[in-house]
Amino acid sequence: MNRLRSIVFSTICILVLGCILITKGLEHSPFSSVIANVCKETSQLEGRNYEHFPKPKLSTIIDASFQADFEQAVADSTPLRDQALLLNAGLQRMSIACANRVFGYSCYPTFYGSNWAYVPSHDAVVQKLNTASSNYLQSMDRAASSINALADSHENVSFYLLALDRPDASDANPTVSYVSNPLTYTTVDENLYSKLGPAVTVSRHPYLSEDDLFSSLYRTDHHWHTSTAYDRYAEQVVLMNPSTTPAAVENRISYDSIDFFGACSRTGLCKPQTPDHVDDVVIDMSSFKVTLNGTEYAGDMLSHSETYLNGNINDDVFTNRYAEYFHSDWGLWQIDNPAAQSDRSLLIVRDSYGCCTERFYAANYAHVYVIDFRHTELTAAQMLAEHPDISDVLILMGWNNIASEAGIRGLTP
Repeated sequence: MNRLRSIVFSTICILVLGCILITKGLEHSPFSSVIANVCKETSQLEGRNYEHFPKPKLSTIIDASFQADFEQAVADSTPLRDQALLLNAGLQRMSIACANRVFGYSCYPTFYGSNWAYVPSHDAVVQKLNTASSNYLQSMDRAASSINALADSHENVSFYLLALDRPDASDANPTVSYVSNPLTYTTVDENLYSKLGPAVTVSRHPYLSEDDLFSSLYRTDHHWHTSTAYDRYAEQVVLMNPSTTPAAVENRISYDSIDFFGACSRTGLCKPQTPDHVDDVVIDMSSFKVTLNGTEYAGDMLSHSETYLNGNINDDVFTNRYAEYFHSDWGLWQIDNPAAQSDRSLLIVRDSYGCCTERFYAANYAHVYVIDFRHTELTAAQMLAEHPDISDVLILMGWNNIASEAGIRGLTP
């Protein structure tokens, strides 16, 4: 048996190495552009770099990590791997759709065992709701206690929470009828937002219907349209600082010629018939100065409109356009605007929902400090101690990141 396994393993190695040599030869042939597309180093669909063949070491062979890495490298060497994954999921979804003709559900899994659902009426992909387990509820209670303690210990600072309605915990999520004891916005409100004391002003914006949900968010991504984000900002900033007015809108843009399928499509392995397109609300950022890791940048690093207008982008439709157009997640940065409507300072505690919206607040605050607890060990209390000029704190995070261990740690005084 051991001899047979050795023969099989050796045969596989020879075949793989032979394919590699053939591919290397084709790279210098007239078919090089085709090969480059087939043998990519990175998968935008899976959001990772492909595994390279490992170097055999005695230690890795003994602990079996060499075999695992080798098997992953073999799998990653599959030509057109992304297309194969999508095709496999698509065939399963076709079978599910045929069966659904009998039952008539409003949505169904994107493949067998998937936690993502395809919604035919909106040609959209959405994450299935979670069950409201005791662990989730306990985490929300801990988060509420941390926020209350933080606000109560800083009486001279005004605290606000913009209660985002994430699609994976929304009463408008079409999977709500198919999940037992679903965790929804109502659940989060009862166990988190409603437990916040009078020192924290909560702004609630639940989606009232599926149409409301899918018009406010991208159909293939869990993030909100920038137009939705701006509207929420316009209401929020007046609540926080009644003497100011929302940033003037210079233009509203939708990049309809640049297609993408977002995080829901990528994870759900589902490519709807109609792609999404990045949209933006353009404001004047000419006086903005952004400081990140000690280096100063112009305000245009917060939204790459010129790059998009010039077409200098990744042509893979599964590229994370949201991060590509706006910016990726950082731990801590600062936006200064000497032309702001006030000389006040704001601390924004955010997750990725802030990527397209934090810049708007710089039109109203001379100094905007932005922190993301997922990428820094700093806490809100430390920021308030280091920057006594901060007059307002805005928590702009989904419930999942507020009630995460990183969120609770960062909000504990």
